[in-house]
Amino acid sequence: VPVPAGSHQSEEGASSYSPCTAGSYCPLASSAPLSCPEGTFSDATNLSSASECTPCFVGHACPTGSHAPVKCRAGLYADRPGLPECVPVPAGSHQSEEGASSYSPCTAGSYCPLASSAPLSCPEGTFSDATNLSSASECTPCFVGHACPTGSHAPVKCRAGLYADRPGLPECVPVPAGS
Repeated sequence: VPVPAGSHQSEEGASSYSPCTAGSYCPLASSAPLSCPEGTFSDATNLSSASECTPCFVGHACPTGSHAPVKCRAGLYADRPGLPECVPVPAGSHQSEEGASSYSPCTAGSYCPLASSAPLSCPEGTFSDATNLSSASECTPCFVGHACPTGSHAPVKCRAGLYADRPGLPECVPVPAGS
């Protein structure tokens, strides 16, 4: 007598069989469970066909044999159902939530490398009014006569009595007495 679909039996001469486990399916006469295909999952037992495995949700990943979808971590996303793994957010963008299906552009005064969960500030002495920067090297050095603290969107002109005598300074300094 063949082992019924949804069950398996791996020992010769056995008088009983086992239910197919979560994350797998067992066709008629199975000697072992077969994993749900990548991009699908199943928390149910006794499945008899791969078509009974559920497609993975948007914002989640389902590797082969998944019992449950796994939420994408910050910096990763899944923009459609049925993905086996989450995709890194592209450089110049960021995404800070678990289970995301999209991402946001990097903001002015910051940069975002590949798989960023948050924008990183342009270093002191630099600025950027552009969005979507992917590296600190894309931030612009501050101009002479201006200061650029960390994360600057634009250089700040030195006030009267203060100066910045070279590019790339984070702050203006007092003019020496007698100058």
